[in-house]
Amino acid sequence: MKKIYLCTILSEDKPGVLYRVADIFLRRKINIEGIISVKNKEEKLSKISIFVEETQEAVDKTIRQIDRIIEVVNAVAKVASIEDIKKFMKAGEITI
Repeated sequence: MKKIYLCTILSEDKPGVLYRVADIFLRRKINIEGIISVKNKEEKLSKISIFVEETQEAVDKTIRQIDRIIEVVNAVAKVASIEDIKKFMKAGEITI
């Protein structure tokens, strides 16, 4: 049964990491519902948050594959809560 998952990836802040992560979802034919990448300048790391609607098995396999990327420090996934979705939507708001 498909559920909405929040995948959180902590990686080194280097060019091409986000591309490699997104490419894994592409190759597994998993649609990314939402994505935010935030840089932590002090530690030279990036946090990538990705929402997907998929089965637990597919998400688990994808996370294991992402975790093998050399620049990835940690990759985890959990079933998204309403609070996770609200935070994500608020972070995506743009004010000019």
